[in-house]
Amino acid sequence: MLKVGDTLGGTFIIEKLLNRGGFGRVWLAADTILERYVAIKELIEVDESRIDNFIREMQIVARLGHKNIIKIHQAIPEDEDVYLVMEYCNSGSIQDELKKAGKISYDQAVSVVIDICAGLEAVHKQGIVHHDIKPANIMVGGDGAVKISDFGIANSSGGTLCYMAPEQFGNDCDHDDIRSDIYSLGITLFELLTGKVPFNGSRGQILNGHLYGDPNFPDYVPAWLVEIIRKALAKHPDLRFQTAAEFAQALEDKQAPALLKPAMLSASIWNAEAEKKMGNQKWYKARFSLEEALKLYPEFSLAHANMGVCYSKLGDSDKAYNHFIKGRKHQTPDVIKSLASLHIEREEYGTAISSLSEYTYRYPLDFEAQNILAQAFYEAGHYERCIELLTTALAKHKGPAFMNNRMIASYLHDGIISAPDGEWAYLKYNLDVMNEDPPSSDNIKTKLLFAPYNHQQVANDLTLSGIEKPFNFSSKNQIVTIGKFTGNEISTGNSKVSRRHCAIIRESKEQWLLVDLQSTNGTKINGQSVRRKSLTAGTYDLDVAGEILILGLY
Repeated sequence: MLKVGDTLGGTFIIEKLLNRGGFGRVWLAADTILERYVAIKELIEVDESRIDNFIREMQIVARLGHKNIIKIHQAIPEDEDVYLVMEYCNSGSIQDELKKAGKISYDQAVSVVIDICAGLEAVHKQGIVHHDIKPANIMVGGDGAVKISDFGIANSSGGTLCYMAPEQFGNDCDHDDIRSDIYSLGITLFELLTGKVPFNGSRGQILNGHLYGDPNFPDYVPAWLVEIIRKALAKHPDLRFQTAAEFAQALEDKQAPALLKPAMLSASIWNAEAEKKMGNQKWYKARFSLEEALKLYPEFSLAHANMGVCYSKLGDSDKAYNHFIKGRKHQTPDVIKSLASLHIEREEYGTAISSLSEYTYRYPLDFEAQNILAQAFYEAGHYERCIELLTTALAKHKGPAFMNNRMIASYLHDGIISAPDGEWAYLKYNLDVMNEDPPSSDNIKTKLLFAPYNHQQVANDLTLSGIEKPFNFSSKNQIVTIGKFTGNEISTGNSKVSRRHCAIIRESKEQWLLVDLQSTNGTKINGQSVRRKSLTAGTYDLDVAGEILILGLY
């Protein structure tokens, strides 16, 4: 820890404390060799896991030598701390000027932000995001030039609440998205003009402002400038200026470009159609609409997020993840729940539990999310937690999925079958499995089915050929099982087929689900090995351990 009178690196004599903050302290020091004053940032408790990345970013910023970025002279590691020797700006920060004057003229504010845009554009091209743009981090040099400070330091603290972009509050925030800096600079411009940030108060009030609020502009702010700030503060990053250069150009032209490009407007119409279909669980049809949206506007991140949901529901986890990565800024309820289901499928139970625990705390009446969280506990073997969660949910909502899932979790927990009343398909199937003697597997859990919350019990039509007796079933039996056990709806004598090999479940009017019940020799659909596969009406080659059956769904 430095103190007045200390000498750092044999060159810099500490003269006085200039400032202190979350990153550490800033000292004024005399450079005894070059006979100048410098500012030394004393970084306290720097995360060791980030130190290499921090040094790399500082090297890039130092090499840029941009007039609108504080010059970094050197970094001195000493006694497990890091000291950053930087250009000293004796005029202080823009925040200091605001404290004196309250606000500044719009001509001066625009000039400041245009210069900051130039500095940001330079570092953004190097892959560096500041994460804490605000008046306190905009310094004024001796020549009056404004300069961005605290690169790297800001990244370690996550930003300042009043200036943070809405997407930075999500669980899966993209920390490399430069458009978060655009938002923070828009907040900064608002503050330069008005003397205050647009969203203030308690933490909850500030958060709600960022997520849902609209700035209240004084009458003296010109209309063209209001529109530019509104675009910079768009809730979705896709609707903001995409680069700092675009932001600066709008300020110079005194005109905000259209919020929506023509291609994006057309893509938004397709996306809206897809969301209607998703609401009706028409995942295949929704996927086709989203494909049209992405043809028109490939960078449409919301369409990517929705496509991830569709592919998740359709059982293609690889494509789902690829689209979720491109749409990671949009943490809609459907995205959060679909991602959690994919984590469960990949046996990443801790990740699913973590994300859904926070989500269900905020939205306790989202019973679908409660059921997925219960499934994560169930698959992880935390049966008591699963039972506790489902019991609580049943007190508010007597859903058949909750009853079925609590039944199988209770059975695996203590071996006692406590069957609720009802003729629901999952209840009937799981009771048959639990009462089977001898059991189909040493690990009976592999044959049990955890019921989805939104399963629809509808009339079915299903035909199978390639077997002695074709099978048709009604709305009372939504689950058809195939195997060499005589209790299956479809039994086969093939010795490679497991006793309970796979199941076909009618999920909705337009969709079926094929589930391999962890069979020994696997299940294929049209030549592709599957664990879970969503199907629509049509004809398929169903390969059950080498035995080919023709599956017709209508």
